[in-house]
Amino acid sequence: EYFLWIQKHPIELFNEISPEKIISLYEEVISKKLEIFVAMPYFSKSKIDEYNKIYKDSVDELNKIYGAKILLNKIMSPTGTTVNLIDDIIQKIKRCDIFISDITENNPNVTYEMGWAEALNKKIIIVKEKSSDPPKSDYLRLDYKPYDKECFCTSLSEIIKTNISKILEEDYHFVRGER
Repeated sequence: EYFLWIQKHPIELFNEISPEKIISLYEEVISKKLEIFVAMPYFSKSKIDEYNKIYKDSVDELNKIYGAKILLNKIMSPTGTTVNLIDDIIQKIKRCDIFISDITENNPNVTYEMGWAEALNKKIIIVKEKSSDPPKSDYLRLDYKPYDKECFCTSLSEIIKTNISKILEEDYHFVRGER
């Protein structure tokens, strides 16, 4: 993995960098933990469990491909001590590196949470079930990725993996190299 990373990054352009600094930089990049937060409407407990599985499986696959440490905040699955849900959500949005917003059904809570993510300059991926109504806000002008309701497990998973991969490579300098 180290050699793949070195090949992709033009280190010869750095005049005053030592081999130790290059190794240190590489270790810093690959040891970074990234958090993902998913905002979506509440459909039902079984549907949320299904979405959590899709996102978890996608993130697990990306962790293997990139040797990454991506942590997924489970969707609407609080456990343990009762928490103030709004405060909990805002803290998770503040901590996350990648924010995924499912704007299916034009849910106002999702819009509110996406506003927070935008204000905090988070990397945002917007998804929407293909046949649902178009957004009823300024988000109509944003790029969103439609997934297919009939085969949403595969469709949504591919959208998530493709777009997170692009963010990992372009913004965090990860290199594909399955471990």
